[in-house]
Amino acid sequence: MQFQNEIVYNSNNATLINKLSNNFIFIQLCLLVLTAIVIDYAALVVLEFILVLILALNKLGNGIILRELISFHATLVLLFVPLMGYKFYTINNPLSKVWVKYMPIDEVSYFQFVLPAIIIFNLLLCWPISSKQCQDEGIFFQLRLKKSLEILNSSKINPKLFIILGTLMYFLQSYLPVDFQYIGYLFFTSSFVGFLMLYLNSLEKYRLIFITYFILFLIYVSILSSMFTIVVYMGMTISSFIFIGSKISFWRKILMIIMVSSFLFTLQNLKIVLRSSSSSNINGLTSALYLNQMFTQGSGREINFFESNYFFTSYVRSNQGFLVAKVIKYFPVAKEFDNGAYLGQAIFSSLIPRVFWPDKPKAGGRFTFEYFTGDKLVGNTSMNVSPLGEAYGSFGPGLGILYMALLALFIRGVYLWFISLTYTIPFLIFWFPVVFYQLTYSMETDSLQIFNSLFKSGTFVFILYVMSPSLFGIKRKSFLSLNN
Repeated sequence: MQFQNEIVYNSNNATLINKLSNNFIFIQLCLLVLTAIVIDYAALVVLEFILVLILALNKLGNGIILRELISFHATLVLLFVPLMGYKFYTINNPLSKVWVKYMPIDEVSYFQFVLPAIIIFNLLLCWPISSKQCQDEGIFFQLRLKKSLEILNSSKINPKLFIILGTLMYFLQSYLPVDFQYIGYLFFTSSFVGFLMLYLNSLEKYRLIFITYFILFLIYVSILSSMFTIVVYMGMTISSFIFIGSKISFWRKILMIIMVSSFLFTLQNLKIVLRSSSSSNINGLTSALYLNQMFTQGSGREINFFESNYFFTSYVRSNQGFLVAKVIKYFPVAKEFDNGAYLGQAIFSSLIPRVFWPDKPKAGGRFTFEYFTGDKLVGNTSMNVSPLGEAYGSFGPGLGILYMALLALFIRGVYLWFISLTYTIPFLIFWFPVVFYQLTYSMETDSLQIFNSLFKSGTFVFILYVMSPSLFGIKRKSFLSLNN
């Protein structure tokens, strides 16, 4: 890799990023003021979406875009996609009407709470970092990554072992006792650490063979299992490292985003078709749409994944705002705000292992969904109202926005603290994807999963560090370090 031989640093590009960061604060504040003045929120939603996208693309190649990915995802699923619901998939749309997937409250009622909440969340989370000790972009960060790679090249760590053990654990984790399955899952995620080390270290033997094997493995499990989420969001986080030091024009980045989005959209719909066609008990929205396609066009014709039926399926899956709107409709008409009682219990439970609290709240959405919407999920269906929905149901609009601000500051604080640790523990930089990837899609989950994932993955990494410091670039004898 070119990055391993020299630090690629473009001062003009850095100046552009710094200017964009400063303008980002100013524009965010202007948009926030406008949310209290205007009634038609469409233009503000589109501007926020474009602004966050530009912020992420400008940083790509110069640093880690994890904070920006969290903000982009929140803006996409809570602002941009719901706007499509209000403009296109209304009650007048046949599919929306049949499946009752039109937005359950009016546009003004939705955006007057959600838009300022997301703007403040993005503003605080992506606020430029002033401390050199916590930089996640630019020359200081690139030098730190280069130093970590130099230590990796001279160490006895074998990244291929991470990949082998991680992929093996993917198949074995379901056979572990229930209380230990998440530990098995964390060992599986460590395979991404091995992939990142292997990709960045061009001196490794059989590097291309293992990289190809791992990519094919991910494609396989993403199509035939429920691992599509981890592949997409872990991949986004890892891509930050892959492109660091690369000189890529802004428009080439746009083209890359279009190509990757098209590939993921096709892969997602291919997964739906494969699951639906092979199931002996086909049910649900996606399967019904698939059958409709088959009966109306004939099974012998080529299926076009970009036709309205299939795009509607993707719209439904990515419209987290639909669930937030159900919360807004439910509170306080049918249920009074609980002033954070449910949230407090969820946050507290994330710090206590289940062995000491057997009936503590579970992450995953079924209980949270029923509590905040009043609707029960049937079968194995699981969905969540997002931290934003929890914020509204707990505190109402005003304090709900404050909760989102505090949540952004919390995520930012943990993120900066983790970066600062890489000064003394170099290889922590490779564990970023494992510790933080679940936060990239946190607006589809709930607060419990945010705190739970940070606590458990952080504890997992800490235990590995205590057992084997050399895995983190600390020169001490380790039984897990192997010769290549």
